[in-house]
Amino acid sequence: MRRISFLRLACIMPLMCQSLTAQNYFSDGNTGNAVVLRDPARQSSTEIDAVIFNPAGTAWLNDGFHISVSGIAAWKTIDSRVEGFDKEYNIKNQNITPSIQLAYKKGDWTFSASFASEGGFGRFKSDNGIGFSEAMFSNLTDMCNSNFQGLTTIYELSNILDLAPDLNLSMEDELRLNSSDYKARLNNWTTRIGATYKFNDWLSGHIGLKFNQIHYSSRYNLSTEIVRPSTKTSFNPESYFTDAIEKLNAASIENEYTQEIKELLESNRRSCGLYDEIGSIIGAPVSFNQWGLSPIIGLNAHFDKFNFGIKYEFSSIALNDIDERFNSLKTPAELSVGASWEATKWLKVAAGSNIYFKTSDLGLQGLLEDTHYSLSGSLTFNLPKNWIISGGYSYSKGAEFLEPLSNIAVALYSYHGHGFSFGLGYNVNEQLQLNIGASLYNKYNVNTNVDMNFDEPGGNLAILNTDFQMKHDVNVKTTIGIGLNYSF
Repeated sequence: MRRISFLRLACIMPLMCQSLTAQNYFSDGNTGNAVVLRDPARQSSTEIDAVIFNPAGTAWLNDGFHISVSGIAAWKTIDSRVEGFDKEYNIKNQNITPSIQLAYKKGDWTFSASFASEGGFGRFKSDNGIGFSEAMFSNLTDMCNSNFQGLTTIYELSNILDLAPDLNLSMEDELRLNSSDYKARLNNWTTRIGATYKFNDWLSGHIGLKFNQIHYSSRYNLSTEIVRPSTKTSFNPESYFTDAIEKLNAASIENEYTQEIKELLESNRRSCGLYDEIGSIIGAPVSFNQWGLSPIIGLNAHFDKFNFGIKYEFSSIALNDIDERFNSLKTPAELSVGASWEATKWLKVAAGSNIYFKTSDLGLQGLLEDTHYSLSGSLTFNLPKNWIISGGYSYSKGAEFLEPLSNIAVALYSYHGHGFSFGLGYNVNEQLQLNIGASLYNKYNVNTNVDMNFDEPGGNLAILNTDFQMKHDVNVKTTIGIGLNYSF
């Protein structure tokens, strides 16, 4: 059961870790606030969305209450393939999340809070399975097919010699693993609280806490089927072998060929039955919630037309463990820095970066081999009649080595991505602002290299494929956000 538990997590691990360790606000589609969809460089914001992106910047809000409410919807597709396999796996993803940010400023003090989804894919599904499971068991599939080909070879020879009846078996038939009907959900819901103090006319500081809940659930069907490519038909293995055995018994032909065919039919049927039993265990529903707490500190410096923001979020402190053998899923330490310049009364230029630091204790006992980071830039134009138009570009990159169990080396994955955003803002009056943003193009590639070693005594599982590569093309078809900012 220990290995089964590991395999269940290993089959979904690339999607989980990709989302949690690369949960920047730009490439993942879960932004926490709609305004960042039209202006991705918010690391130096001094508006209400600064509660998330630059909390020390809230010191430059006007005195009073401020609230921002957003709804964000993202649609993605993930196309995966395994090197050496001719099948492509298509995962469809959609995520609709609300968010709210609050701030109250009185004199030099500002108190703020936020609730939003700041990471995770949301809900995703695949009708034709996931490549990780099928690649993992490709050795077992090859072994089954080797036995299967031995059966069909003997059958066709004996059938040509009229020593066996027609059993509807063919040498072109191939046993395949099918991880169909994959459905999962992954979200990182985050609650922030904090206080900001304005030291003087140009400098402010922030201290706060981030409380996050990572929710994951999944289920899928991992089973076998027999495929006949020439007729594009498939058979249930149990029915396939049972039907052949019944036909063989009904024919009342007994010789050394029929006896060997019957034994091979029974052996193959038992193998497929065991295969499906393993699949039902691994593909069984999985669900867990992980809770974490991260301290936050930040500074903001404001000089006339220039503004600089910096924020550091510590690696999360786990508040519960999903399984003592797998450690805790933890969000990494993050540093965000940003700068903005009001070039003219109608143009503002901004740039920023989010950096996720190396750690020796990150989710599933993983080790970051390379720092994850994102870069972003934007232009904002203040148009006549209270209109705002803005757009920007973001780039993200990272790599990670993952080790789910202390004695099993599993996967090295890397990713890089690009995104373009655009949107409008409208100041209805001095208190109310409307923001509409959209990710026009967002794509990133993920490469996963798997190399597992079972070094427990007698634990070398030759049936598992422990050396393969996967490639994922993640396309964010559309991300749309609508938000309202209100001050009073």
